Amino acid sequence: MAIRARPAGGHRCRSCCRCSGRLRQGPLRVAFQPDPFGDGVAPGVELAMRQAREALLAAGQQVEEVKLSDATEAAALWGRVTMAEVAALFQSDMDRHGSGPLRDTVRAYGEHFGPVGLEQVMRDLMARNRIRRAWSQLLERHDLVPLPVSAELAFPNELDFRQPDQIPRVLRAQRCAYLINLLGQPSVARPTGLLDGVPLGVQLVGAQLGTLTQQLWQQGMARP
Repeated sequence: MAIRARPAGGHRCRSCCRCSGRLRQGPLRVAFQPDPFGDGVAPGVELAMRQAREALLAAGQQVEEVKLSDATEAAALWGRVTMAEVAALFQSDMDRHGSGPLRDTVRAYGEHFGPVGLEQVMRDLMARNRIRRAWSQLLERHDLVPLPVSAELAFPNELDFRQPDQIPRVLRAQRCAYLINLLGQPSVARPTGLLDGVPLGVQLVGAQLGTLTQQLWQQGMARP
């Protein structure tokens, strides 16, 4: 895994953020949470997270299990803010030019997250700032947060588009992905192996502007 790699002959001190000037010594401090929302993940996802944890420990890193108390709230915020943006900026064009399946899909997303007024959007944006601050504090104490990419194994392509009744299931499983989108934290997905031919992996979430984050991104993009 990329987290094992260190520059040959490099100094043991690493700057967490180029603008902070703060140095860290020793192994990486990893905040680990295999089930961020507390309502279960598929066995294959649990396996991928366990493999990631074992690889981190084998590489000599410090792994601490933490509770991500704002995860469920942040995922719901993403849905409400996104659907409010769709309604304000794109809905009229989709009604005029979008296909029937596209309109059905967007409608199902809106029904899942519920109608959102301007006051609720403003409250949600304030809540996002609060949660982002908490994540910044978490990533001051830790270098890395491995999370599932999805709570389920890979879905069939265009499942939500072809079967709108499956959208609640897809959205529930994909919360780890759009949680990070809402917070604006950099992350990179890394493979851990295969299960019956289905790829498994985890996403590695880092600090904004962090040197380690940049290294992970560069190594992730360099791999096929």
